[in-house]
Amino acid sequence: MSARFFGKAALSCPLLLILLLFPAGSDGADRLRLTLEESLKIALEKNLQIRIATLSREAVKPEIRRAESIFHPSLGVSFTAAGDNPASDLNAVSRSESQTATGFISQQLPTGGLLLLSTDIARDRDKTDTPPTVASSDLTVSIVQPLLRGGRVYVATRPIRDAESDVRIEEARLRGAVLRVVAATRRAYYNVNLAENVIEVIKTAIKRDEALIEASEALLKAGLVTTRDVISAQVSLTKDSERLVTAEAELESARNALFDVLGLPIGTEAELLDREVRFEPVPLELEQWIDTAVKERPEVLELEQGLAKSALNIRVARNSVLPQVDLTGSYSRGQTSTTVARAFGLRGDAWSAGLVFSIPLGNVAARAGLTRAEIEHMRLEEQLLQQKRVVELEVRGAEIKLRRSLSRIAALGKILEHAKNLNEVAKERFARGMATNLDITNAQEDILNAETDLLEAMVDYNTGLAELEAALARPLPAR
Repeated sequence: MSARFFGKAALSCPLLLILLLFPAGSDGADRLRLTLEESLKIALEKNLQIRIATLSREAVKPEIRRAESIFHPSLGVSFTAAGDNPASDLNAVSRSESQTATGFISQQLPTGGLLLLSTDIARDRDKTDTPPTVASSDLTVSIVQPLLRGGRVYVATRPIRDAESDVRIEEARLRGAVLRVVAATRRAYYNVNLAENVIEVIKTAIKRDEALIEASEALLKAGLVTTRDVISAQVSLTKDSERLVTAEAELESARNALFDVLGLPIGTEAELLDREVRFEPVPLELEQWIDTAVKERPEVLELEQGLAKSALNIRVARNSVLPQVDLTGSYSRGQTSTTVARAFGLRGDAWSAGLVFSIPLGNVAARAGLTRAEIEHMRLEEQLLQQKRVVELEVRGAEIKLRRSLSRIAALGKILEHAKNLNEVAKERFARGMATNLDITNAQEDILNAETDLLEAMVDYNTGLAELEAALARPLPAR
């Protein structure tokens, strides 16, 4: 697998990645042994930002099903019974009772209409009538279809489209979180690597200081140098020892930052296996990088989804200012008889059709809603332009960092070479008693500074590559 780990699978399914733990070390203590690639796997699995972003995406997914449920049919049934037995001094008194059962199925249509299928079964008994019992049944299909306001597919399905857009927005945010965590993991790993290598460089410098002290003391006994040379070597040792303490503190801070981005307990015992600090230059393709970043960055994709959602809001808002013109229609079949069984013949029929028209005077609320939707759309357009500028600046900044690091690496390599040559010359002159050890201490300090600066420049270059990949939202081609 490439060292540049994150790909489409990692971006879309970070929680499927496995936490790789190695067995305990020979000292009996549990200890993680981490390569850079394994650190990326752990971060994608354990990092809290990614886990929060993943849960946010999962939380909005059910909204799609909930929005789609408006087009699920509704089934209902009712039963009523009534009786009338009035008290009256008149001879003609109607004593009656009735029972009615009603069943219906309603269906919301994607066109904004409502379809209703209903059936009624009724039994009426009036003791003063002949025959005293009358049964009836009917089956009715009715529809209400808006022709203007509310009568468009995009109006009826807007909740579904909004829910789908919200899911895509959360997916873009998750992808952005993954990119940031990958870059932060690389940066933290490189910083720990840098601190460990700087400590090794300083320890090597301390050994040089100790050797210089021994040589100075020997030459002092031979009368070839003065006490000042011994003290100068001891001062150099003291300075490098102080730098070692500082470097060890920086290593501890770098480890804490690494464990934080990995989502592991702070203070976890771990050993980094990729100890060597190295870099592989990449061709600088600024214009191509900018074009890629503007197309691929999750922040841009998120705003584009927001614009699409806003455009739909404007269409719906424009529809809401139209007058209400609804087409209504119904058709039913029914029959009335002296028995319930004969009433199921449904030999009669009836139909109706009509139009309903209404308009709010002034329609202030709908027009205000349209104005707000249009302004919000313009705001999102400006925000998208601003985000693209931010992305371009990030890519340009990463490219500048790469160029600067390359120049520093080349210059520091020459400085280190010159410092080593000067150190050899100074040691030779000092051994002959032809000079003080000041030239040696200066050369050794130059060596230490050049070595640490070179390590920092190489780590800066690798960090710049990680930041560039995050800015591009995709890995650079394998080299």
